[in-house]
Amino acid sequence: LVSLDSLPFGWPLSIKDAQIMSHSPANWPASSPDQRLFGSLTLLEGHSTSVKGVLRCTDPTEQLGQLIISWADEPDICVWSLASRRVVRRLSGHTGRVVACVAHEPAGQLASSGLDPSYQYRVLLHSLSNSQPLLSWRCQARVQKLLVVGDCLLAAGEGLYAFGLTDGAELAELDSGLFGGECVTHLAAVGRRHLAAAYDRHLRLFRVGGGGGGGPLAHVCNSADSHRCAVTALVGGIGAEQEKQQQLLFASASLDGEVVLWSAATVGSGAVSRLERLARFNRHADYEGEQRKFPHSVCALRRLGDRYLLAGVGYGFAVFDLVTGRTAVAELAAHRAKVSDLLVLTSPSGQLTVATAGEDASIRLWHLRGFEAAGVSSTAVASLAAAAAAAVSAGDPAGSGRASSELAGELYGHTTGVRALLDCGSEAGLVSFGLDHLIYLWSSDQAEFNWLFSAAAAAVQDCPG
Repeated sequence: LVSLDSLPFGWPLSIKDAQIMSHSPANWPASSPDQRLFGSLTLLEGHSTSVKGVLRCTDPTEQLGQLIISWADEPDICVWSLASRRVVRRLSGHTGRVVACVAHEPAGQLASSGLDPSYQYRVLLHSLSNSQPLLSWRCQARVQKLLVVGDCLLAAGEGLYAFGLTDGAELAELDSGLFGGECVTHLAAVGRRHLAAAYDRHLRLFRVGGGGGGGPLAHVCNSADSHRCAVTALVGGIGAEQEKQQQLLFASASLDGEVVLWSAATVGSGAVSRLERLARFNRHADYEGEQRKFPHSVCALRRLGDRYLLAGVGYGFAVFDLVTGRTAVAELAAHRAKVSDLLVLTSPSGQLTVATAGEDASIRLWHLRGFEAAGVSSTAVASLAAAAAAAVSAGDPAGSGRASSELAGELYGHTTGVRALLDCGSEAGLVSFGLDHLIYLWSSDQAEFNWLFSAAAAAVQDCPG
């Protein structure tokens, strides 16, 4: 046994545990549930350099179940089994650091981009059941973002490439120099056939796939208005029913804190004619702040059903209602440093929980109350611009209606800022990685018991006799 004072970090805490620590009591709710949301911590050891990203996918052979893919400033990509919590395979092929990865789950494949020692970027296609790559493409420019749309792999950075996942053909290459030499910083799928790309402050829309002329990848249109600062997040797939009504929705956020909902309006033939701004949230006049620290900057943007957008804003987070055009929840002092990532956790009970990661090395869990499940209807979208304009002119009041947030727990394990989070489901837990090069799996006490029981049963079966 060791005392809390001797630990370099706080152990995974329930609310009751956390109140004995040196955190401000004003930050905690009056009631303290006596259960641990994530009571167990597992260090996933596999990388020796700075971890750059993690994603979750399913084993195509159905033997290992859920998998975690992680990559770092090194050539190999680690494939973890959530069941055993160990590296079950290392995907090779790169000769330098790996920059980005994306899963193509229907085919059991993973695409990755990396920088080799000769400063050439290569994009590889791996099978999750084989260590060696299936296909390899060499790119003439930097590739820092990957996205799968249908059977096309999109690679973006200083250029925009399209590769065929079935035959390995290089389908198209668009030079970003056409747009003033700017690099692609973010990608998002918009509907089944379109792609939104952020070029610094500007947004472009592309059509992916054949039909309508222009080849497998064609530039369609640009946004009429641009953000005041660089785009920091893009999210598509908003209002799934809207695609049937010939209106594609996506949202963008930027360093100045502004969040914008865009509509890719289509004509009768299904071709997109223009990008229109439907609503804007969290717009500030003095967005740079003191010493250009951008206190309202948005680090991440997530869908919350079809009606709401969840954004990491400055030191906290906010929930924006796309129907009313108002801010439903504004928890702007959620951390003691800037928020670096956030996500919505799955729960069998239906409880809506948001996990926020901060540069203060902590992860905090928040229960959201009073949210409706209604999506974005065509009537609501038609009146959204007017509703949003009225809300902005009234000061965009926060916390309107019945919606609210409540701090439900706090997790400490990282010694430096937490970079990103990954939801692995209620049965497995939450994965985080930080600037300390560590990957942690946070599990509930019940999930930890189930894992220990399974591991013990497997060990007994392996014993001779």
